[in-house]
Amino acid sequence: MHARWAMLAVAEIRVPELLERLGLIENFTWYDAGAREYFADPTTLFVLQMALTGWVEVRRWAELIKPRSLDIQLKLPNKNPTPDVGYQGGLWFDPMCGRGSSEPVVVLRTKQIKNGRIAMLAFFGVCFQAIYTGKGPI
Repeated sequence: MHARWAMLAVAEIRVPELLERLGLIENFTWYDAGAREYFADPTTLFVLQMALTGWVEVRRWAELIKPRSLDIQLKLPNKNPTPDVGYQGGLWFDPMCGRGSSEPVVVLRTKQIKNGRIAMLAFFGVCFQAIYTGKGPI
């Protein structure tokens, strides 16, 4: 799970810089995003984020305690996979349902973990670069 968040973070850190280069936004960097003015005050955004994240984590925890108690997968005719307990697979996290590759699921999960570890290191690298040079990843 942390590997997926790291891969998403490293990919999304580049978005504001790319938008700035295209001229769609001005003077925006990823490391000062918390100081910007948004549609709501910081307390409201924090409470909303905690509520949504809490809901997801409670559902994941319930699934770990009582496996297959929360059936949230989309029912497809003749294609109802039984994912591992606590693993975020299925249609919402794996739209191809493992059909994009001929490799076994265990090999794909191992590759995902390895790429996630590299993304975690890349995130630390981007953070240190922003602290020491004040420049973005691109």
